[in-house]
Amino acid sequence: INNVNGPGSASLRVYLKTIETTAPIMDRVQTITADADHGQTLAGGFKLHYNGYSTPFIPHDAKAKEVKDAIEGSMNPTSLEAMDNINRSSNELRQGVGKVTVQREAIGTSGGNVWTVTYISAVGTQGNLTATNLLGGKGAT
Repeated sequence: INNVNGPGSASLRVYLKTIETTAPIMDRVQTITADADHGQTLAGGFKLHYNGYSTPFIPHDAKAKEVKDAIEGSMNPTSLEAMDNINRSSNELRQGVGKVTVQREAIGTSGGNVWTVTYISAVGTQGNLTATNLLGGKGAT
């Protein structure tokens, strides 16, 4: 048998194959809940935090647009309008949350709400928002 790889080399053939994979793009979703015990009246509000950024005080009864504006306006390295012009190679740049959508749903009898935050432009590994609870009312969380 004639070795096509030359005398003394192993008879090895290498075949190049291309594998394609696909996956659906799924937006990341996080919920924020403010509620109090049954029969109590919820008051106060909260602040949200992410990667060294913080929102201003958000009232417990804030509309979806108010929460969206607080998140986008205070948890990004610059305004959303200027994001396309950022030097992303800078080590000084902290990752922000990007653009989000927010929906609000009333819950319980205390005036509580659940806000659903969907990250629509975040790139890379996205951490969780954390909150400082400034809510009032028995059992307020």
